[in-house]
Amino acid sequence: MKRDTLALIAVTSLLTGCSDTLSPSRFVGTYQLSAVNGAGLPVTVAALPSTCTTRFSFGRLTLADGAFTFAYSYANACPGSQFGTSGLNSVGGGLTVQGQTVVLRAIDPTSPTQSVIEARFIISGSEGALVVPAGALQLASATTFNFGPTLQAAPLPPASDSRSN
Repeated sequence: MKRDTLALIAVTSLLTGCSDTLSPSRFVGTYQLSAVNGAGLPVTVAALPSTCTTRFSFGRLTLADGAFTFAYSYANACPGSQFGTSGLNSVGGGLTVQGQTVVLRAIDPTSPTQSVIEARFIISGSEGALVVPAGALQLASATTFNFGPTLQAAPLPPASDSRSN
């Protein structure tokens, strides 16, 4: 029987000399994935089973007051397999603030053998790093997702009318 897996991701802010509860204004926003394990995108990392790899080419972490979503594009490959898998994946759930830590909880859709995933998102200005343990998101070893500056919502381009008169 397939078990749902509870993902627990602890987000810790680096605030010096501050013992108050972390305000949502310090973490709410959208962070663009810029690197994995320090290597720029796209990047390939070891995955499970042990001979497989996962290639990341895009990712976005959105933290809101009470919820989060980590969406990313991936391509999995395994030697000897004629077919790989690729697409977009998303992990999302609720979040709570406990002192200087934001705790995120979600079901990990890719790792049914993990009962709990625990990771930390360290905020430094407008950047951050999410460290996930081995086994999470079917990754073979602990992996660091580096995020660049908070994104502002881009306006949509104006609709074009291609009809000729």
